[in-house]
Amino acid sequence: MVPDIAAEADPATGFPVYTSDPSSAPGFYQTGGTSLAAPVSAALFTNALAAHAVTSGAVDVLPALYTALGTNDGSFRDITVGSNGAIADAGNNPSVSAAVGYDTVTGLGAPLWPKIVDRVLNPLDWPTAKASLSLVNPHSSSPYKVTARWSGAPASGGLDVENAAVRITRVGHAKSVFSKLVAPANSSYSFKAAPGSTYELSVTTRDLAGTTSITKTSTLVVPIDDSDFDFFGSWRHSKRGSNFAGTLAQTSHSGAAASVRASGKTYSLLAHTGPSYGKLLVSQHGHRVKVINLHARRSGEKKFTFFKSGSTSNRRFDFFCRGKLVNLDALYVAG
Repeated sequence: MVPDIAAEADPATGFPVYTSDPSSAPGFYQTGGTSLAAPVSAALFTNALAAHAVTSGAVDVLPALYTALGTNDGSFRDITVGSNGAIADAGNNPSVSAAVGYDTVTGLGAPLWPKIVDRVLNPLDWPTAKASLSLVNPHSSSPYKVTARWSGAPASGGLDVENAAVRITRVGHAKSVFSKLVAPANSSYSFKAAPGSTYELSVTTRDLAGTTSITKTSTLVVPIDDSDFDFFGSWRHSKRGSNFAGTLAQTSHSGAAASVRASGKTYSLLAHTGPSYGKLLVSQHGHRVKVINLHARRSGEKKFTFFKSGSTSNRRFDFFCRGKLVNLDALYVAG
């Protein structure tokens, strides 16, 4: 019951309304109260928006009202005289009397709607965007389905987010996976990714006034499953629901090898660790790159980065068992 703004509500000066209802005396009646103040305020706000060619509704106008008050730009005519309720019953209660500044009788005052709309259309902040890329079922036998999700939110006191400019690209490829300059403000898109690829989602939202958000991006590195490696020697291939694509390759035979070829800048191996695991030797063209130690006090899973370069190239790496139990789950290639 606490007001935010003040508007005309006096029946003595309100709109004349004509009725032809035969059940009552036909003719003009003077209206007032909230039934006058609320539609008048809404109409003035709508007309001010229409003057800027805005054809859709605004979001909650309250943030714009209070932001405008804080700027002290003459957006309100302060109502300092008057009362609300029965003064005779109020005693010394100040809540029933208008005063300088905000009060519980007239709120912020009578709004000058063109100035309020300027604040709505030119907020102190911008609309925001969110973007995310994720594998839908990374532990299933079909792990390469990706879903891109995006959403937008209006600026404080701003208009609704109307649409979004969305683009999904595969790094290193000119053609977009998905691109729309005018996409729904809150939506998603799914596609099948290529193993060993990196994808990027970029989203820019736009509100009804054409104000755009800062572009948000999300990057997803899609791994290569162990099933796509080449294996030499004795390896065990087991199905585990907790592994990428639900599979894992293991061996305890010294000299058993696996190889994989992929294009990128940074290469990382996803593997299980634990008390029973040993070491993997990583080589390229017969030269040692790194020794990955899978031994750990507790069982778990870890991503080991074993190669980095400033340039993208198609590279082949070989993994050799150095004795004890070793395993391969997936290879992540970024860039």
